Amino acid sequence: MWLLNTRTYELQNFVSGSSPPYAILSHRWGRNEVSFADMQDLSVAQRRRGWEKVEKACWCALNTFNCYWIWDDTCCIDKSSSAELSEAINSMYAWYRASTICIAYLHDVMDLDDDFPERALASFRDSRWFTRGWTLQELIAPLKLVFFSTSWRELGTRMDWATVLEDITGIDANVLNRHGTDPEEPLSRKSVAERMSWASRRETTREEDLAYCLMGVFNVHMPPIYGEGGEGAFRRLQLEIIQHTNDRSILAWGHDVEDCCPIRSLPPGQTYRLGTGDSHVWSPSRVFAPSPAYFSPKANMRMKILNRDIAKLLNVEPIGELHYTHTNAGIRIRLPLRRSSLYTVPPWAVAPWLAREDQRVINWE
Repeated sequence: MWLLNTRTYELQNFVSGSSPPYAILSHRWGRNEVSFADMQDLSVAQRRRGWEKVEKACWCALNTFNCYWIWDDTCCIDKSSSAELSEAINSMYAWYRASTICIAYLHDVMDLDDDFPERALASFRDSRWFTRGWTLQELIAPLKLVFFSTSWRELGTRMDWATVLEDITGIDANVLNRHGTDPEEPLSRKSVAERMSWASRRETTREEDLAYCLMGVFNVHMPPIYGEGGEGAFRRLQLEIIQHTNDRSILAWGHDVEDCCPIRSLPPGQTYRLGTGDSHVWSPSRVFAPSPAYFSPKANMRMKILNRDIAKLLNVEPIGELHYTHTNAGIRIRLPLRRSSLYTVPPWAVAPWLAREDQRVINWE
């Protein structure tokens, strides 16, 4: 990884595992940011509008946290190299986690004001930083994170704001506080559906990035393919996830079962709108969600859906450990199904809407 020297503004490359202690910057990109190419000539970089942010981030890292190195995604990735870009995207969560301190710069948040605390709190809640896809992992991954206002005044740590952050983002405060001896444990305990819901209201400039920015949250890796489209990238992400988990909640996208069942049978290729004014529709040929937006926070604050728990809950014999097989015909999966002569249950509703009467192997594309 490339790190920027906070005293000399020189970039230096470190191989994996050999990097010195470093700070890391989390921020929203603005206009005319300083690029990796700009940093090859400091006089060019200093003419960029984004130079002030780089300079102040370096000052903050050095003088507040005693860090001689900092990583900034605008100028520490050589985006002219597809291999380096792929490595950065796949390593970013680990880089944030390994940092000494994460400096979260909220350019649209005012300083804390004891005379007007409500105004300062409203400014914090309304920050656009909380709407971006990439800042999700930047909020979760670091062991230590400190927020800074538009004038680079300290606002407090992630732990200080944990309750407010939970309300803003839907992320459990235990995940944000990183309690326990294993800092990754609170995150790993969360179901796939719940983790997906954290990104349901976020956005990225490039549609594929809404999938790529979630790789670290699920501890999976895949090469970025810009041009495949957002839905294609998100499908690949879900295929990677099912190779590493037996949590069936990945199929429980859309709405709570109580809200969407029963659903009348539809001819192949048709869709059914699940609620008045709701844009989330189900297609009979689809098992995976098209985007994180289909994992609404309200509907997906649920536990992991694992085979052993289902068998115990329903007082039935387990059907064996869940395995997904991806073929050219679709996904082969073994699940309990509920019998009905009048209704069919959509694929994303099968996982939580388990049955006692029937167990069979099914195929979905």
